[in-house]
Amino acid sequence: MKKFRLLIIFIFCILLSGCGKQSLICTKEEKNDTGKVKYQVSILFENKSISNADLKTTMSIDDEYKDYSDVMVDRFKKILEVYKNKKGIKADISSSNNVISANIKFNLKKMDNDDKKTTGFDSNGSKKSIKSYYEKEGFSCR
Repeated sequence: MKKFRLLIIFIFCILLSGCGKQSLICTKEEKNDTGKVKYQVSILFENKSISNADLKTTMSIDDEYKDYSDVMVDRFKKILEVYKNKKGIKADISSSNNVISANIKFNLKKMDNDDKKTTGFDSNGSKKSIKSYYEKEGFSCR
């Protein structure tokens, strides 16, 4: 009887800890005309819906294009301006030693519905369907 009680407590603890939050991390690297680009998408699910997402893009610029890095940074900044002053969205960009990094963080709990629609987030999307989408786009997911 004591072993059975311990087993029930163990199963209950697993259910409590495993069902609430899950994460999905998808990455992709590709070579383009100016260097290498690495993409990382991290999505946190709470109670089977998306609560947070973090999109990182890192460009390593080849030496022959390093003189254009300021132009590329300015272009990224203009793209990221649409997220400026949006509740629940934080975007930033940095540049150093021929590497440009852009990061956009989404907190869907704080975002309004119009911004969710504009950014394309389906907060009710399942982990399985989102993983499938990114894998079709050439990402490796875990």
